[in-house]
Amino acid sequence: MSRRLASILIASIAVAALAEPAPAQTRVDFGPVAGLFLPLLDPGRDLWGPAGGLQGRLWVRPRFGAQLQVTWAYSRVGGGPNPGGYDIPSISALVMTATAQAIYRVPLAPRGDLVWFGGGVGLVRREGHAYASYGDPMQFAPTLSVGRAVPIGGRLCAIVGLTTALYWLDIRDGTGMSYERGFQVDPLFHVALSWGWP
Repeated sequence: MSRRLASILIASIAVAALAEPAPAQTRVDFGPVAGLFLPLLDPGRDLWGPAGGLQGRLWVRPRFGAQLQVTWAYSRVGGGPNPGGYDIPSISALVMTATAQAIYRVPLAPRGDLVWFGGGVGLVRREGHAYASYGDPMQFAPTLSVGRAVPIGGRLCAIVGLTTALYWLDIRDGTGMSYERGFQVDPLFHVALSWGWP
């Protein structure tokens, strides 16, 4: 069902984009991203942590475009006191999120700023020592986003945004025993520095 909803969303935005007159030229912007990965629901809530990556946008119509974003969030899980009197060390966990979205520019944004909403698809992959024995599992996820770009001089813009992945998680070991299972809501609050052309 989630795949069908994401496909309907992308198709609807694409039809609307084709119905609008094309501008004189397209615009591209890209740059680094830094933020905070903050899963809201168990079992993934312990994976919150700092994140970094890259993102880019291609505007092909006055109000429509496409956005790509790839980020890695780092955390440490497990560990703590042991009945034997010593501490068990925590282990590393990485969450890679890659998204492709259709985006819509809000026409009522302050002059000079860009404000947009987006929707599309993504892949969420769990990596690191915490998931190595489970084959670094990967899930398909519908994604939503909102962002705002503020010019800071020349071709540079400062960006603040939110990207959220929604998906069902079901990680099992080699015997079929469930390790992590449940619906996940994974927001990434981020800032970015973007260079645009033309």
